[in-house]
Amino acid sequence: MSIDGRNTPLWVATFHYWRAPDPGLWGETFGRLKASGYNAVALDVFWGYHSPRPGAYDFGGVRDLDRLLDAAAGAGLYVIVQPGPFIGDGANAAGLPDWLLARNGRAGSIAARYARESRRWLRQVDGIIAPHQLGAGSGTVVRADKTLLKRRKALTKKFVAGEWGLDLTGYEAAREAERRAAEAREKAWRA
Repeated sequence: MSIDGRNTPLWVATFHYWRAPDPGLWGETFGRLKASGYNAVALDVFWGYHSPRPGAYDFGGVRDLDRLLDAAAGAGLYVIVQPGPFIGDGANAAGLPDWLLARNGRAGSIAARYARESRRWLRQVDGIIAPHQLGAGSGTVVRADKTLLKRRKALTKKFVAGEWGLDLTGYEAAREAERRAAEAREKAWRA
């Protein structure tokens, strides 16, 4: 990966911050990763951990994403933030909030709801990540690669359809909305 004009190999460890909900230990954990030879950490941002109900987001206390990113920077680690919405990685419901998965009683209704709510989620989390992004010699956040993003979209479709046996009428519209949102995020990252 090219960072500030230099070819920089990334040695990446994954940290599931929601399994270590003591912000006081995050810096110590990141310091241990750095001492072990890693120069980057991957953070999958768990939507279900931060959103207890539709439209409500909690980024304070043990869920303080800004503090988490500062702790990684303080340890001298680059950060690969993967905001989901689908993260897998052993998270409950693959990172999706429980309220999203509640049945609406209509076939295909989860696809439209998923598209709408995931856009809201990404706007919230992107607003926190943006000030930390790498650029002009400052910041530590680098974006997730396109291959991973494409794989996650495919897994999201498979997961939602397979796990709940739902008719995903309208899923293609949701997928297109996600694609446009990803393009907008990428454009913002480059700006």
